[in-house]
Amino acid sequence: MPLAAIQPVAPFDVQRALCRRRWMRAIAFTSLALLAAGSLLDHLGCFGWHGDDWAAYDRKSFTVSSVIDGQTLVLRDARGRTTVVQLIGVAAPVANEHWAAESATHLVARAAGKSVIVRLEPTQTRDAMGNLWAYLYLTDSDNLNADIVHDGDAYADRRVRHSLIPVLTNAESDARKHARGLWDGLKEDQMPAWRRQWLTDLRQHKQPQG
Repeated sequence: MPLAAIQPVAPFDVQRALCRRRWMRAIAFTSLALLAAGSLLDHLGCFGWHGDDWAAYDRKSFTVSSVIDGQTLVLRDARGRTTVVQLIGVAAPVANEHWAAESATHLVARAAGKSVIVRLEPTQTRDAMGNLWAYLYLTDSDNLNADIVHDGDAYADRRVRHSLIPVLTNAESDARKHARGLWDGLKEDQMPAWRRQWLTDLRQHKQPQG
């Protein structure tokens, strides 16, 4: 039988191989450079990165520098650096809402100039605006978030999930029962829109299905 014809082997293109190798190296180098640049910009805050909030704030002591409204404060550390804090689970009246001025005044009296201990949620440390989202403690057991709801100077925020939901909802129930603060003679049309909607949804959910 005749031997099968031997196919000629194409000559090795050294120039093409070197070009391909340079091209692959360029891609790898560019990818690494982009990753490094992205990481640097992220750490500088360009993409909303705020550093290690747990290491910087959790269980550390700060001074309340000022009060913005009934649920927002500015904390100052020992070096004079400030951080805006939103109280977890607290929805105080703001702007022109009923009891807004009283709510802010109460928070000033309770916290302004005082030392507080910050505690963070396990899964979320910032709100949608980038402010630190925290529980503040005046002592190891005195939770400011629960205090102002219990005193009737803020609502328990039903729109967010957090670890102390039962504590804050119970504090609100007690304030409503004893007509403390904003609950004294409060009418439903004086409530903020989000709470009126929450009440409407709650009533509809309780209606028997026919």
